[in-house]
Amino acid sequence: MESKKFRNKKRNYPGMRNITIRGKGLKHDNRKPMWNLLPWVEMEEVVRVLTWGAKKYSPNSWKLVKEGEGRYFSACLRHLAAIGQKRYSDPETGLNHYSHAVCSLLFAFYHHRRNNGQAKRDRNSRE
Repeated sequence: MESKKFRNKKRNYPGMRNITIRGKGLKHDNRKPMWNLLPWVEMEEVVRVLTWGAKKYSPNSWKLVKEGEGRYFSACLRHLAAIGQKRYSDPETGLNHYSHAVCSLLFAFYHHRRNNGQAKRDRNSRE
């Protein structure tokens, strides 16, 4: 049941005009990323690739790879080439080549942003 103290009350919020609360929730999230659009089942398979790699190497060691952008982009292309040849399961992990390709592309993107200063600019713009 709705609390009586919030029903039909005028409120002033910084940067907004007076609004009247009428029993409906209001959330200003129309400019925020829509995380609910991600295909979670497929993302779980990508996380399985990350987990497999963390066990084989060490967690987050991919961040320290020299020339990571080019090397991970190349790895992504190798997985895509396997898919193009109708081979879908990676022989070493047993996981889908698509999930490996997504993972490799994320790693390449991470290195690309850091090599070009984009990550630092993004962090500064949010502060």
